[in-house]
Amino acid sequence: NNTSLAAVPPNAAVAGSGDRHILEKLAAQISPTALLEIRGKRILKIRNQSFEVGARFPVRLDNQDHELELVAIERTQYTLRYRGEDIVRPIASTVRSFNIG
Repeated sequence: NNTSLAAVPPNAAVAGSGDRHILEKLAAQISPTALLEIRGKRILKIRNQSFEVGARFPVRLDNQDHELELVAIERTQYTLRYRGEDIVRPIASTVRSFNIG
């Protein structure tokens, strides 16, 4: 799937530099809509797509696609990785949660 999940306008200034800064900007664009747990396996829904731990997906920033990896999903947070840098993001209490099986 080559569809970018989020986009930042091409004229948006990217202050700072380095992989950590890029990861922070990319992660800020990700908004999970649901957390599923099916037979013990957690799945994070982002827009209309489902992602399991290990999934890699493109996110657009400054007219470039950057590949993020979903490295962990917990009940209240998830972890993204970009070029060896990790960031932990909270799962909002407004995100729907489902446990199946």
